[in-house]
Amino acid sequence: MLAIMHPRVQIVDGPLRAEIVPHLGAGLSGLWLEGTSGLIPLMRPAPADVEWFNALACYTLTPWCNRIAMASLTFQGRVYPMRADWVDGTAIHGIGKDHPWHVLDRSPVSASFLFRSQDVGRPNWPWTFESRIRYEVEAGSADRHGARDASHALHVELTTRNTDSTPMPYSCGFHPFYPQMGNSRIRLTTAPLERYPAVEMIPYGPPARERLCERFEQGTLLDLEPIDDVFRFTGTGYAGGVSDAASRRVRIELPTGADIDVETSPEFGHFVVFSGRGPKGNELDFACIEPVSAANDGCNLENKGVKCGVMVLTPGEATTARWTLRVRARG
Repeated sequence: MLAIMHPRVQIVDGPLRAEIVPHLGAGLSGLWLEGTSGLIPLMRPAPADVEWFNALACYTLTPWCNRIAMASLTFQGRVYPMRADWVDGTAIHGIGKDHPWHVLDRSPVSASFLFRSQDVGRPNWPWTFESRIRYEVEAGSADRHGARDASHALHVELTTRNTDSTPMPYSCGFHPFYPQMGNSRIRLTTAPLERYPAVEMIPYGPPARERLCERFEQGTLLDLEPIDDVFRFTGTGYAGGVSDAASRRVRIELPTGADIDVETSPEFGHFVVFSGRGPKGNELDFACIEPVSAANDGCNLENKGVKCGVMVLTPGEATTARWTLRVRARG
């Protein structure tokens, strides 16, 4: 039986190119940099016939990030049961990842897409909302002396609006898969962090300083030690957004021969690291370093008195979060 091949949208500027899959959450199927020896994969490429969000190179988390414990959230004193869509009985990574997004506009270097939850039959979220995402690639520009900046950028902007008649909790993020394998590991360096205590990826208390945080701040290789945890940047002491860009600094040195400096807007005061080994002990050929606006199970954690970045959008209110990857080839 032949697989159905859905059209993709490719954007290119100079040596940087990205490919988007509108029918699958407008996620990325790949991001590449042209190097002296050919294309360098900056994310794990998706298969040509990709039909599952977790096989993408990167997908968008909206209107919540990571897990909702037992697929049930409590917000403003009311319990909202949801459908579990992960093997551990949680509701995971929002609903934008599962559905087609409409192409709004495109150019050779940019493309925008729209998702409206009211267009979906029985969406797994109690409120109606719409999300718009815009991707743009930017090649390094020449300065007045004619020298060319060796860094290039992927800019991503996500805007979500509450289209319901009541307030809606909201968090968001992005879930990229960066390639690594065997002894070729990613080196990760970050701004100061705190780690949330958690059981089965569900936090149960406020974040605290730990040795792993210090390792990330000093720069460390992501070895085969299993990591699947959520961290908070400590820049301002505020449990949600972090206003100082330097306090959200993340640098990713890929074994494929490129370095990525991650820039985010203040909404992304948290990030998740998933690396090492999978739940069955299998060695992962990728690491996920995910900018997120809130901790896992954010609504339920805030109900325990732990502020962790969950936003509340009133009817008609919108919020925008931005994520930029600045890339340069090594050597």
